[in-house]
Amino acid sequence: MGAAPASRYWGCLPILGDLAQQSIAGLGLDRLTAILQDVENVCGTDLLMPTFTTVQELAGRDYPGTGSAGGAEKVSFQVVTAHARSIACLIADGVLPAEDGPRAPVRSVREVSRPTPSPSGRTGS
Repeated sequence: MGAAPASRYWGCLPILGDLAQQSIAGLGLDRLTAILQDVENVCGTDLLMPTFTTVQELAGRDYPGTGSAGGAEKVSFQVVTAHARSIACLIADGVLPAEDGPRAPVRSVREVSRPTPSPSGRTGS
């Protein structure tokens, strides 16, 4: 009988096994937090919940809930939350909105987050 395989660790966390696909997008703090807190998406974590709640209050309605119902509207809430977080991080780093140059991304993210009228006349994203 052969020797038992040595345990592998990443920092203090045990590596449970190899990934089925070795090429993946970065995990990131927010995705790791969503996994550890067992929530549907990063907006449900304690990192983004305060912003997510504010987005719902400003929209005047609640998030459509878990599952597949309300797909486009659910994504809209998540996108606005993520963009608000991105803008807050940029501003905290001293990057303010501008027409061009290195500060233009803040303006671009802000404009993408702005609701646009749909063909039905309702405001959505």
